[in-house]
Amino acid sequence: MKLPSLKSAQGDDLKAPTTRINMGLPPSLATEAPRKITEEERSFEAAKTLRDAKFRARHEGQRKLRAAKVIHDCDLPQSQSLTSFFLAAGRGGG
Repeated sequence: MKLPSLKSAQGDDLKAPTTRINMGLPPSLATEAPRKITEEERSFEAAKTLRDAKFRARHEGQRKLRAAKVIHDCDLPQSQSLTSFFLAAGRGGG
């Protein structure tokens, strides 16, 4: 099947009105006035916090598999939490 070319338009196709709709812009947000950065905001280290959160989310599955293997290998009692086990073993746990 061959697509029609631009030259194939004839008669009424050429006389039809062109409809163009102007897209509206979303309402703008009110901007916050400039202010001094507080010491709490400065010490928060947003970039490091975001990087650490992404790292934890990315490796959560592997961490769960490793924890399940540890429970299976050493028969960890159900009353003992994994965090306390890893901290006691010196592995961090977090």
